Amino acid sequence: MPRTKKVREAIEDCCAKNLSNPILVNGMSRLIELSREVRMKPCWVDTTSWGYGRYNCSYKGRRVVYYYVDKDKVYVTLTLAEPGMKDELKNIYLAFPDEYKKELTASKIRHCNWYGEASCQHCGNSVNLLYDGIEYAHCTRFNFMFSPSTSEHFEMIEYLIKLRRKYIAESA
Repeated sequence: MPRTKKVREAIEDCCAKNLSNPILVNGMSRLIELSREVRMKPCWVDTTSWGYGRYNCSYKGRRVVYYYVDKDKVYVTLTLAEPGMKDELKNIYLAFPDEYKKELTASKIRHCNWYGEASCQHCGNSVNLLYDGIEYAHCTRFNFMFSPSTSEHFEMIEYLIKLRRKYIAESA
């Protein structure tokens, strides 16, 4: 049976097709505009069998943000620490405004620990990270995952994208 080829859909088309909530439409439009403005064009990763799209934005070869556009839902994953970057998370956390630290709780964290191994075949060597009083063992990547529903959430995500990009630019 022949395989069907997945169509690389532009993020704007995916948003137009899947989002009807004006807050999500406007918020994603602002994030897409910001990504392009700071030279982090959203790149298509894949389209699920249900037609929802996933897009990645990187800066200088390092992941900054990952968008997942679902039916009337958006998930945004911000990468705050990458393989071997133990101090990266601590330095970025210190730059968070206090009002954002309340939102960036441990419940929003998604981290790759490759089943507790010391290294990951995809990411490289792991480190132990301390965040919000919780230690995460054998982390190779440390992300915050959001499902923004208000314009304030989108403003916070914009700020964090700029912060992550600035950190990468200064540490390169």
